[in-house]
This record gives sequence, structure tokens and C-alpha cells, in this order.
Amino acid sequence: ADAVEGSGGGFRVTLTGPPALRCPRGCPGRRTSLEMSGTGIMSLARQLGGLVASRAGFLGKGAKCPGCGEPLVDDGAEGRWTLRGETGRGGPVILAIEGPSLVCPRCGGRFLPRDARSNGLSKLLMETIGRG
Repeated sequence: ADAVEGSGGGFRVTLTGPPALRCPRGCPGRRTSLEMSGTGIMSLARQLGGLVASRAGFLGKGAKCPGCGEPLVDDGAEGRWTLRGETGRGGPVILAIEGPSLVCPRCGGRFLPRDARSNGLSKLLMETIGRG
């Protein structure tokens, strides 16, 4: 399967999945298969939601671990996450994300900052999926 990459806002993403549809006449560009844009992407979106830090503190300004509730800290290290979505007969869709992260000092979990979506990760993912 072909891999499509994108970067922006401090994040890098790589999407690997079922082969994209190509025009038999050789027209430029590709279109994501219907299965990849439906079932597989929804599966990835559900998983991505579990990687985002929970709100904490007065007015939700802080971040806490979604698993144990401990306040998260920025240790300066990049996070790396790999998500796998099943598309049925089209095969799996795999999304790799690298970028800024917060870590839980208690359980060691690494999470996306709450503002990652507003800082361009969502837009980057949609652009990358669109190129797939």
C-alpha cells in the first residue's frame, strides 16, 4: 500500500492503507478508496480521541492523564503514536503521528496536548487523508 505523508504545526503524520484509486487513463492525483475514507478513518478518529490529554484545573487550563488522573508534564520529548483502523476487505489503515506530547509521571503514558487539534493537527490529518 502507498504511504502519504504530511507535516505542519510541529507534527508529522504518515498514512498507510489500502491502495488509493487511480484513473486508468493516468490522470494526475489519486482518490482515497471509499472504505478507507469511511470505516477506517472513523476507527482512527475514535482512537485518536483517546490520545488527547484530559482537561484539569480551574477553567480546564491544565492537562491530566485520561487513565490515572495525574497532572501531565511537558518533558520536551516528542511523542510517537501508531493507530490501526480496519476497513474490512480493503485491509488496514495505519496512521503514524509524531510531535509535541505531554507525559504522565505516574503511569508513563504519553498524550497529545489538548490544543493539538486547534494547533493544526486536525487540519493536517484531513489534508493528508485527502492526498491519500
